[in-house]
Amino acid sequence: MGQHEANVVSGEPVAFAVFRNGFRVSDATYPAEFYAKHELEYWRGIIKKWPDGSRIDVRKLRPRAPRQERTNKEQTAE
Repeated sequence: MGQHEANVVSGEPVAFAVFRNGFRVSDATYPAEFYAKHELEYWRGIIKKWPDGSRIDVRKLRPRAPRQERTNKEQTAE
């Protein structure tokens, strides 16, 4: 699909992020793994200087379900 992939089922754009030990290292998202390479190399450099056994990788983000608006009844019940 070229530079920007899309979810075949829903047509939503696919996003990637850099993770360290399973946790995102920043709020930055990338349209393809290739674009995350700069941030990935940055974090690998940090781990190389201060090795702590961390694992750095780029992962595809799961699309989030749209937020449902709460009704007035739910808001007043709190």
